[in-house]
Amino acid sequence: SFVASGDQGGVVRVWSCTNPNHILKKEMQLLPGPVLDVDWDKDSKRIIVGGDGGKSAHAKCVMAETGSTLGEITGNTKPVQAVAYRPTKPF
Repeated sequence: SFVASGDQGGVVRVWSCTNPNHILKKEMQLLPGPVLDVDWDKDSKRIIVGGDGGKSAHAKCVMAETGSTLGEITGNTKPVQAVAYRPTKPF
């Protein structure tokens, strides 16, 4: 079981809730500005992040284990305030 958090610097951290020896599992720089919202997919394998992407994408989807980018949500001209992962395809 994991928890994800985002900060003002655009960093997303994945924390373990069950292992006291390895609390911080992954740290990823995903946005140049603040992370405003984070959501998990139903299998807890993917994370979608919304926030201030500056001149780039304001939202991204990544693999929680590796941080590999699966896609970016583009077209927004202002920061993405909230994200939600659709539980069925298409995501």
